[in-house]
This record gives sequence, C-alpha cells and structure tokens, in this order.
Amino acid sequence: RPEPVQEKTDQQRKEERQQARQPAAQAPLDTAWGRGDDDGEANGSPVSRSTRAQRQAPAQAQAASATTPPPRKMMTYWAQILICFFAGSVFHNRLITIIAMVGVVALYYARKQRWDVFAGILVLATFIGFLIRF
Repeated sequence: RPEPVQEKTDQQRKEERQQARQPAAQAPLDTAWGRGDDDGEANGSPVSRSTRAQRQAPAQAQAASATTPPPRKMMTYWAQILICFFAGSVFHNRLITIIAMVGVVALYYARKQRWDVFAGILVLATFIGFLIRF
C-alpha cells in the first residue's frame, strides 16, 4: 500500500513559488566571497546559503503578510450579526436589522471586519431606519 502523501496548503505552495523565483535572481550573490556589507562579512569568509536564508526569512514573511488579506473571523462575524439583531429589537425597527446585516455581510466578504467600521454602519443603519419609518 502506498504511503499517504501530505497535501500542501495554499500558503505553502505560494511560499514555494516565491522561493523558486528568488534563487535565480540571487544565485551570483550566494557564491560571493565577502561582499563587505553591514553584517561583518568583509573579512573574506564565504556567505553560506543557510545564513542568508535565515536573514531573508523575516523579510519574506513580512512581504507575504502584506500582500495577503487578513483572515475572516467567524466569531467577529457572528457577534456583529447578533448585535444587529439586538439593535433592531431594541428600537422595534426591522429596517435597522436588515440594513446593518447587509453591511456586516459586505464587510465579511471585503475582509474588513473592523469594529469601528461596524459601529459606523450600525449608526448609519439606525439613522436610515428612523428616517424611513417616520
């Protein structure tokens, strides 16, 4: 029976693609002797690949995190939905609930589940709900 193969996540595949692109561009630098940069390598010692990779790893992780959107937070999503329901119930106005929930769903799909933006949507939904009601 063949051994099970562990499948890679999207993030792991993305990192592999980035690493595959970088060695081609940095191949001449990996074999250089004593580049004379700030790291004290001016003494003529060879620059090892592992040392260079360790220095570049934080920069690569930071660049990858800057390009990927933040993950969706389900607890935040459900808490905001619950708050929308309670706001409509307190003011006895279904329009507040409907408008606020549409805003929460839009924030969820835009991956901008910030509480300050949600508070603004809730205030706006309350204002619109009262205007339409009267």
